[in-house]
Amino acid sequence: MSELKAPNGTEIRGTQELVPGAAGVVFTPDEACGFEHDGSGTEMFWDAIETVEIAGATMFTDHDGIDWMQHHLIPADAEPLTPATLDAFQKEERVGMLLDCLRRAQSLGAEAGLSLLLTRHAVEDTEKTYEQLKARSLDLKARDLARVSA
Repeated sequence: MSELKAPNGTEIRGTQELVPGAAGVVFTPDEACGFEHDGSGTEMFWDAIETVEIAGATMFTDHDGIDWMQHHLIPADAEPLTPATLDAFQKEERVGMLLDCLRRAQSLGAEAGLSLLLTRHAVEDTEKTYEQLKARSLDLKARDLARVSA
């Protein structure tokens, strides 16, 4: 695979990772279930590290700290994409995050107030919207790359 960069032209730093850990606490008796961190630091559970995905796409972080879905990355020698395409990518990422949240909540058995939102119809509508946004953002990406390479 050729070298890739973020669609805004920034070099990719690496994949986005979720590293669980435990920070020491002291419980405060004056508050119900209140606590403060005890200053002992955080123990990281490196064996449980996970690469972050949104709607099945691996997430990458650029050197400016901006996160990008894998299919948004562009060849290293390409010009940065247009603001309209970058905006479409951000919308696609937000809808992908919503879809993942809906799936997780549904799998956990949502509570009463949330259950109306999590009907099969709502998830299917979100999936359809996500697929439409993804197709649109990939179409914009293809047009941008064709424009700058012409």
